[in-house]
Amino acid sequence: MTERRLGYLLAASLVVLVFAIWVVQRQSGTSASHAGRAVLAGLDNALNSVTEVRITGPGGVHTSIDKGARRWMVGERGYPADSGKLRKLLIDLGDLKIVERKTRLAQNYPMLGVQKLTSPKASGVRIDMISPHKTWSLIVGHTANSNDCYVRVVGHKQSLLASPLVMADANPAQWLDPIIIDLSHKSIRAIEERPARGPAFDVSRAKATEANFTVHRIPPGRKLDGAGAADQMASALSNLTADHGNIEAIGEGRPREGSLVETRGERARVYDSDLFRNQVAAEFGNTLLWPGLGLPSEMKVLLAAGRSAFVNKGERVVAHGGISIEEVLVPFVRFWRE
Repeated sequence: MTERRLGYLLAASLVVLVFAIWVVQRQSGTSASHAGRAVLAGLDNALNSVTEVRITGPGGVHTSIDKGARRWMVGERGYPADSGKLRKLLIDLGDLKIVERKTRLAQNYPMLGVQKLTSPKASGVRIDMISPHKTWSLIVGHTANSNDCYVRVVGHKQSLLASPLVMADANPAQWLDPIIIDLSHKSIRAIEERPARGPAFDVSRAKATEANFTVHRIPPGRKLDGAGAADQMASALSNLTADHGNIEAIGEGRPREGSLVETRGERARVYDSDLFRNQVAAEFGNTLLWPGLGLPSEMKVLLAAGRSAFVNKGERVVAHGGISIEEVLVPFVRFWRE
């Protein structure tokens, strides 16, 4: 090889190296310039004008939450929505900021869970926020960590890593208002107790300002343990909610799964792969592999066994989501007005 040819090769290599450095710096600078920008521009200032929220998941599962004259309603159930949960979702979406830009290639979307909901292996959810003047639409994919998630604005090729973490379930049952009755202690004047077994009795007070209730028809041989013995009965229907039970559990450690987990729970985790689920099960021995009964085939569930939980080692929590009898038993209570 002549010195001239060697010089040409060295010059060409230098040009390629400089060009590669320029491309990397340009991409890094462009990504950095987008960090901190709103994912859904203008939504933060228009939250009060949103009149409908639609959440659509794979397989046609969807929820429509409409703003009525007095409160938000779950359209599929004709029942009041959990306004606190909906408010948090809207605020999180309004605050959603770009952490960094990800792939623009559609073939790579499944890695982040931001492909179209019509795709055979779609795993994300689409959220539409509708106002009289504008609609914001977003696909929320996998979670990256406890603070971030992968998203893509509908109609845009660019996928994003964004914060805060957005959690939305397309199941209408998850958006129902859990509060059944909320009667203040101060509004109660009288209570009639008619147990299925044993004698009946009544408690009452002449005025709401009276400190204690008076018990009438005390069964023979029984006596009150104090002047305020019946006062707790007046709070029985205060903030009464519908929910399944909870248990006290002790942490076995918090799995480090990144975007491998679809749903994080203190007593249960959901994956889309047996491989990922089995890896966590091998790390945390006190677990149970759910055989899939009653669930779609793509949902791979890992349960915390016994009274354990997927939280920090030794931490005590009150949680639900497992298969203990307290967590799966749902009491039935009937209310009527006379």
